[in-house]
Amino acid sequence: MKNKYYVVCVFVILLLFFLFTTVEAQRLDVRVQGFGGISGGSTDDDEKTGELGFSGGGGLAFTYYFLKSGRFRLGTTTGLDFMYLTYKSQTDTIWPVTTTLASDTNYSYLVVPLTLRGSFRLNDRLTLNLDAGPFIGLFLGGKSKNNFNPEAPPFLVNGEEDLNKDTTEQRDIGLRLNVSLEMPFRNNLWFSPGILFDLGFSDTSKDQPIVSPSKDTFWKLGAYVALVHNLF
Repeated sequence: MKNKYYVVCVFVILLLFFLFTTVEAQRLDVRVQGFGGISGGSTDDDEKTGELGFSGGGGLAFTYYFLKSGRFRLGTTTGLDFMYLTYKSQTDTIWPVTTTLASDTNYSYLVVPLTLRGSFRLNDRLTLNLDAGPFIGLFLGGKSKNNFNPEAPPFLVNGEEDLNKDTTEQRDIGLRLNVSLEMPFRNNLWFSPGILFDLGFSDTSKDQPIVSPSKDTFWKLGAYVALVHNLF
């Protein structure tokens, strides 16, 4: 009987806490942002090496705050980002002859994040935001400039090729981490610089006959600036 009493008391306390902290908690922000930085990759193929590339883009995000306690707010963020990244790699091919393939490749993705945000007001003019959660990237297209050393015509020929569903996986799933600051800019408008990190978990390239099967993933690290407007 006592255990049931304790459970009811805890439930009532949590319910009252939720009601009192959500009276002024609901808030919806929209954010327009642009970002740029570096991109890289990882692979389980010992015959493949890569170099850092460039990543950049921009997008629109919405943050809905549903809980408030003192200076702290809890919310969730989603939106739509266009992401462009480049990557250079070298791979030893196995068919039809042994040669080295040097590729300079670019990719375009439409990225949809869904993160949990914690927001802490440091003072009247500065707020610290932390975001973490999954993202899904939808492949839009890309190009690869290939250089074989030596060439092996007519099978392995230097040149540029379009990336499509036969060469590239159509979805990239991973983890997004975001740290940002917000400061007043104008009436109901805030300026927000931040750092964005995306870590992909999915294999992004489809295995081809000329190279050994492998799992290749991407990561992106960049700085961004944004303008934030409070809708309500």
